[in-house]
Amino acid sequence: MRSVFEPNLKFQYSGGGTTISQLILENTTGEKYEDYMLKNVLTPLGMNESSYNQPPSSDKEKLLATAYVNGKEVKGKYHIYPEKAAAGLWTNPNDLAKYIIETQLSFAGKSNKVLSKEMSVKRIENNYGVFLNDFKGTKYFGHSGGNEGFACYYIGSVEDGNGLVVMTNGNNFKLIDEILLSIASLNQWKNYPIEPQKESIALTIRKECLKNIDKGIALYQELKKNNPNGYNFSNENELNELGYELLRDNQSEAALKIFNLNVNEFPTSGNLYDSRGEAYFNKKEYTLSKNDYQKSLELDPTNQNAKEMILKINQLLTAQK
Repeated sequence: MRSVFEPNLKFQYSGGGTTISQLILENTTGEKYEDYMLKNVLTPLGMNESSYNQPPSSDKEKLLATAYVNGKEVKGKYHIYPEKAAAGLWTNPNDLAKYIIETQLSFAGKSNKVLSKEMSVKRIENNYGVFLNDFKGTKYFGHSGGNEGFACYYIGSVEDGNGLVVMTNGNNFKLIDEILLSIASLNQWKNYPIEPQKESIALTIRKECLKNIDKGIALYQELKKNNPNGYNFSNENELNELGYELLRDNQSEAALKIFNLNVNEFPTSGNLYDSRGEAYFNKKEYTLSKNDYQKSLELDPTNQNAKEMILKINQLLTAQK
């Protein structure tokens, strides 16, 4: 792990950077991360059913949900993550709502259970641990959360006290979007963009793809031709997630056909060439894999994974000679 630019120059999301902050905190305080957070954040906020213990503490095990991916239980029910700061929080909507409320009150100078008003303003305005959105002058802070088999999201308004928490033990963010937009609309959240949701094209063709990939792709093409505004054809992640599901289920040929379709639909996306490169690599078609990683790097020169995979493939090709 290396820093790519000096602190305080710009905002960029970094789970790895958050993990480094965990190490800094533990080295500075001499305490375990989970103990420090319990004493200084969770307990003051009244988040009594939350913890950063990995593996989970015995008194919390009965509270834990089982993770599911496309209806299938994750092996072991859930994963244990050593990256406690970035991926180790066990919580629920009630507890997380307490954090949102305290953030709103602290920002307004009405509470300081953890942070002063000045620090809360600095934290929100600079995207420290949150993503700040400004909709026509009305600001909302939020963050998504997702590990294998879990998809979650929270949002709070800087003013007016609006907010919600949605936590699921599945991997369908579309469901979260629908709940968020419904609640924002019903409660008339100020300036929040309420846009009609389009049906997920990946979920629409998924069942057919699992039975017969060619018929699934034909359905995609038919729907795009006859009902282009009824489904979400504009998000490259739709097909990419479906491709990875097939790849995980060892349906490499079907996965490759989905990745091919996606690359044709979004030919300027470096991420999609990276994904197809992974599919080719799994099939040991190293030359095709290398070509895709090179194309991905051409479109996105910051793609470190592509650089590493090209080196790895070159070693394999050399060994084969």
